[in-house]
Amino acid sequence: MIKRGWLLLLLLISAAAVSFAAARSSDRNQAMRAEFVGAVSRELAFNVELRPYNYSRQELEVLFAGVRADIKPAAKKHVTHNGSAKKIEIYRRIFLNKDAVQMGRAYGHLYADKLRAAEQRYGVPQEIIIAIICLESGFGRNLGNADAMTALYTTYANSVVSEKLVRAREFVKQTAYFLALCKKERWDPKKVLGSSAGALGIPQFMSVAWWHYAADGDGDGRINLFASHPDAIFSAANYLFVHGWKQDHRGSILKYNYDSAYAETILAYAEALRK
Repeated sequence: MIKRGWLLLLLLISAAAVSFAAARSSDRNQAMRAEFVGAVSRELAFNVELRPYNYSRQELEVLFAGVRADIKPAAKKHVTHNGSAKKIEIYRRIFLNKDAVQMGRAYGHLYADKLRAAEQRYGVPQEIIIAIICLESGFGRNLGNADAMTALYTTYANSVVSEKLVRAREFVKQTAYFLALCKKERWDPKKVLGSSAGALGIPQFMSVAWWHYAADGDGDGRINLFASHPDAIFSAANYLFVHGWKQDHRGSILKYNYDSAYAETILAYAEALRK
């Protein structure tokens, strides 16, 4: 009986500890979400560009009330000399095979007039634009199926946990611009889908990029990067142009996606299209 009593006591203590840990975790998540909502609210209020599309603190709290971040343990970085080479090899297998290059040529024929017009306006070769559209979304076939609000908040939360505070601040800004875009374009924020980091549309623009560099390529007076390939083509070209394509080809690609393997693959894919 004494042993049973001790066993029961241990089980009760264990259950209480688990419950206490869960409560503490819940409290931490609530505190982090409150900090995030407050930071987004301030960005919307004090950023002159976004003021016409502001949200009240109460509106933000309602929007994010059900949003849960998928917080992952901070991973230790293992620096290897051949890591980039391996990534390039993976990219090459996916994007530089015969079928992928043929798809790029077909895309080039389908949107030849718009690609030519974008090259004339921005000075970015058609092959580079096609390569961007290919790597970013598979020519619009993969726009991402992650809830954009959850993706943005999750990236923020993981940045805070990993003590990457500059990145956390960047995703407060991205979230504010995303919400302003939703109000400007009359999207329901809860229904917008994108990448696991919150990138949107055919060219996979983050919200800040969409706000500043998205371009109307089809001349209909509005920009729809989810469905309009001409808009995506002009927007990708505009982004590279503004970020110094004429002065530094590779450098402007790295501004689009800061990944050396990505940049090398873009250049290699464009070269394959020229052959």
